[in-house]
Amino acid sequence: MAKFIIGNTLVRKWLAQASQPPKMGEQAHQSPPESGDLGGQLGATAWQNSSPAVSASGGQGGGKRYGTVALERIAWLIIGVSGAVRVIQYGFNRSLWADEAVLALNIGNRTYTELLKPLDYDQGAPFGFLFLEKLATQILGLNEYALRLFPLLAGLLTLVLFYAMARQYLQGYGILIALIFIGCIDTFVYFSTEVKQYSTDVAIALISFWLAQQTQLKLSTPRAIFIAAAGAIAIWCSHPAVLVLAGVTISLIARHWRQTSTSLTQARPRRRHLTALRRALTYQLLSPSNRIIYLSWLVSFLVFYLVSIQELGSNEVLQASWQSKGAFPEAYHPIATLVWLIERLGLFFHSPLGFASPWEDVSWPGILLPIIRGVLALGAFVVGCVSLARHRGAALLTLLSPVIVTVVAAYLQQYPFAGRLVLFLAPCFIIAMAAGLYHLVNAGSGHGRGIGLVMTVILLSQPLYNTLPLLYRPHLREEIKPVMAYVQAHQQPGDTLYVFQRGIRQFEFYADRYGYEAGEYIAGVDSLDDLDGHQVSAQERTRYINDLNQLRGRSRVWVLFSHAWVEAENQLMLSHLNCLGDRLDSFATVGAFVYLYDLSHAPSNCL
Repeated sequence: MAKFIIGNTLVRKWLAQASQPPKMGEQAHQSPPESGDLGGQLGATAWQNSSPAVSASGGQGGGKRYGTVALERIAWLIIGVSGAVRVIQYGFNRSLWADEAVLALNIGNRTYTELLKPLDYDQGAPFGFLFLEKLATQILGLNEYALRLFPLLAGLLTLVLFYAMARQYLQGYGILIALIFIGCIDTFVYFSTEVKQYSTDVAIALISFWLAQQTQLKLSTPRAIFIAAAGAIAIWCSHPAVLVLAGVTISLIARHWRQTSTSLTQARPRRRHLTALRRALTYQLLSPSNRIIYLSWLVSFLVFYLVSIQELGSNEVLQASWQSKGAFPEAYHPIATLVWLIERLGLFFHSPLGFASPWEDVSWPGILLPIIRGVLALGAFVVGCVSLARHRGAALLTLLSPVIVTVVAAYLQQYPFAGRLVLFLAPCFIIAMAAGLYHLVNAGSGHGRGIGLVMTVILLSQPLYNTLPLLYRPHLREEIKPVMAYVQAHQQPGDTLYVFQRGIRQFEFYADRYGYEAGEYIAGVDSLDDLDGHQVSAQERTRYINDLNQLRGRSRVWVLFSHAWVEAENQLMLSHLNCLGDRLDSFATVGAFVYLYDLSHAPSNCL
């Protein structure tokens, strides 16, 4: 519960700061911030005074200034609807899919101390997250509602935290655009109700962003201890939290270095830069309050690394999986690394943001509109970065600092830059995209405004179209529960139940609920290569056929499939079953299905 108590405290402070002018006498321990520099404003004048906000184009006002009652009500309406979607999806209580099931088995079968050890089934999750999940299951029982409770709370918290962040970078409808993105992009909605840490990663990244900014203040000892403790806990609850804390801290050092270097006009350039760097490090790292904070964060990370991350990084299966997804550069040649970086940043708009990438492997012509959306999203991001760089350069550096540090970590093979693992960076991209769209509409010419409006409509249409129906329709993935219920209702004494290997962990999680014990079902043989996902090798074909041949002579055999995403495997299994016997019954739902076969008279010529 500590994470959400801290989050609630920060939300109240954040929103209070964002709606009040700075207090007299409150100032940062560093030099005064430059105009429009969020890096400075987030400290003493941190995340406050958003009316009037500085627009992405550098001006104040820019049409209707943000802070009006109407705009604020619309913002909270977007947050409310987005939150309702998440709560409704939580209430639908869909089946755990394979990735959720393997993590849930770890949580259910282990003690708190055992969760510190490497997890079974090649899983990885921060101990703080696992601790909260274990606590929820002990209070509410080992079920979907308990397991998804903290991801849901993190998803709801993210909406409010992001609103506070957006009010400082954006103005007026730019904030509304950003809120629609984070509220309705399918990835954020989905992971708010999945038994994985990615929803909490986003919430903790936003908290960590705020915590790192507070180091600019002249903090009292109690407040410094609070920030130190909150950051130390965040590191244990989210793997990328340390990347955000480090990135923002480095950006603050760089900002102060630049300001100090500019003021030292008498010294020679080299000496000036060295003196400025020394002063920047001293101000940021060695002030009395910051010594407490940074030492606490460092010790927390080192201990967490030794007891958890070090083992996770040595998992060869996970490393191979990440490498197969392009999460790390394959070579350290400058050109190869640059190509990898461009590809990774481009694919970010596809996953996790949900827009198609221009260089994604897709089929034409049906992909044309998604490709256009992807190009427009990338264009809005670039325009937003350029606009912020021109008028609020230090703010842009702070905004993108977690992205920069994560790229460096991926280059060093220390953190994967791919898909859901970098969802925590999405708020940074969304802020820049919204700033770009606002700039085009607000600061452009007549044609520029028209282009900006068209881009905004096209980019917002997809998340709205995908998410609003989720107010009444569940987002289903692999519904094994109805399949198991069907088998349970129609199974007869003496029936055999065979579970295809890819769905075995889901079945094991629900086995007790539907009355199955070990030995009452047959677990299918594993594939030889779980990572290829495209074809069946000759050796795998032989293994699957031999496994099914053991079912010969049985009159009623239920063959249950879930997480059966390799079509070649499905075709092989079903074609061989059809050769061995007659299909008597079948039942299918989204992502899961079962067949009943009579194999009592299986011919001998099925190979």
